[in-house]
Amino acid sequence: MIKEKELSAYRKPVCYENGSQLSLDGIQNAFLNAANELQISLKISKNQIKSGGMLSSNVQDCLVLYHPNHQKDYYNFVVSIRRQGAMAFVSVDTYGSSKNSMRLEHSGQAGKDLKMSIFSKDPNESAKALGRAIAGGIMGLGGSKNKKREEENWYSYIATIIQKVIN
Repeated sequence: MIKEKELSAYRKPVCYENGSQLSLDGIQNAFLNAANELQISLKISKNQIKSGGMLSSNVQDCLVLYHPNHQKDYYNFVVSIRRQGAMAFVSVDTYGSSKNSMRLEHSGQAGKDLKMSIFSKDPNESAKALGRAIAGGIMGLGGSKNKKREEENWYSYIATIIQKVIN
């Protein structure tokens, strides 16, 4: 189950005026057909979004789109339908994190901290910056620019599919 507060909006919800026939199964089939047509790796699972607190919570069905080889280390896309009268609002959110991007970010920040530790005139600030540089360097181990490019390409492919299916 996915907590609503862990989602980040990917794009504004799309409103379908006569959305009573719209279903997650239909959207899932359209996504899989588009991915197959474009020869893009895509897996889809069904899940639920929990919103609200412990005393009053709501549960909503959703689809989770993810890369078959990177379910835990790429961002996932969550598709849900909210209904109001005859209208249906299809939302696409992101969920999870990108481990490679996080490593590269730590590595980049470590370089900045290292420069600060070298050029700072304040010895206390220099020592703190050096400590941050070492910690960031360790946390940044394993980050790859090639992997980042592959990941960003996959996000572009998914954006194309989302645009094709939900418009």
